[in-house]
Amino acid sequence: MLRFDAVHRAVEGLMEGALIGAPWDEPLLDLALAAEAAGATLVRTQPGSRDIVLPTRSIAAPVAEYNAGLHPPDPRTRRVVMTLDEGFKTDFDHFATEEIERDPFYAEFLRPRGLRWHACALIAGTPGDGVFLSLKRSPMRDPYQAEEIAALDHVLPRLRAAALIAPAMAETRAEDQAQIFQRRGEGVFHLDRQGRVLRMNAVAEGMLGRAVRLAGGRLTACFADEQPGVNRIVAAATTLGQPGLVRLTSADPGSRPLLLATPNIGAGRDVFAATAALAVLVDARRHPVMAPPLPRPVRDAFGLTPTESSVAALLAVGLSPGDIADHLGIGRGTVRNHLKAVLHKTETTRQAELVALLSRLQ
Repeated sequence: MLRFDAVHRAVEGLMEGALIGAPWDEPLLDLALAAEAAGATLVRTQPGSRDIVLPTRSIAAPVAEYNAGLHPPDPRTRRVVMTLDEGFKTDFDHFATEEIERDPFYAEFLRPRGLRWHACALIAGTPGDGVFLSLKRSPMRDPYQAEEIAALDHVLPRLRAAALIAPAMAETRAEDQAQIFQRRGEGVFHLDRQGRVLRMNAVAEGMLGRAVRLAGGRLTACFADEQPGVNRIVAAATTLGQPGLVRLTSADPGSRPLLLATPNIGAGRDVFAATAALAVLVDARRHPVMAPPLPRPVRDAFGLTPTESSVAALLAVGLSPGDIADHLGIGRGTVRNHLKAVLHKTETTRQAELVALLSRLQ
């Protein structure tokens, strides 16, 4: 029988992980143990992509076998569809006892690996694009009973709140990291877990075709012999959480481009964060101009975009619109458009008035 007080403490640990970036591994295992389970998994489903699975260390080996396809067909993938309108579901919500007893997946894969029963709930999104929490019990335990499911359903709103907070906090960390590079005038690409480009700043867009380009939504070196290096550092940052750096060749003889891949470290990063890593295109021959960033409360109060914030910060340290365009690698007309937007949002009418306002708020 699960221990409700321990379940509650574990769920609060997961909420802490969502809020402050603490690892989810331990509270997820705590939740599994409190629920009398051998382990637990968080599973992210995404359209057109393989599922991303974060298991507790207690069941990491069978989960790895499952992810490698070393199992009979899983009948749950064909029959089970859950929504946010539902709570935790058990095997018997979808299968009769005799089906479970004779099914090869249950009998030949789960049971020999010390697993048998599960309770699963969708905690974010939709079945095709969401996050599931599954608690895995061994054959030595009874299946989840109605009163146990009721106890799990009682904490489900907190679990779902944590699942909403986690990606927002992860994206905030990624954006703050991107701002550091953007203030230096570097091109920044946000990458997902599969290494695909989610978005880029204006500088990165302006640098496309010089040392890198986009092909099929992925970063591709302009010179084919440099592609293995790009693939290596992107894979290391997005899947292993390790930074990497590779030299590239530019069509512009006056530049010496470097591509830096840096992971977006955070709790449950693989499952919750859209941005798994940043790829930063750096020109080693260009001397960056560092402008103090606009404080987040200032950016948020005026609703400034990242590029608008960079333009305003550079203007505040004395750069002309032309210098800002050169520094950020964007057109002068684009800079003028951003300045016009900043003036409108800050309710100022002249650049000097804007600089004066920002100096008082820094």
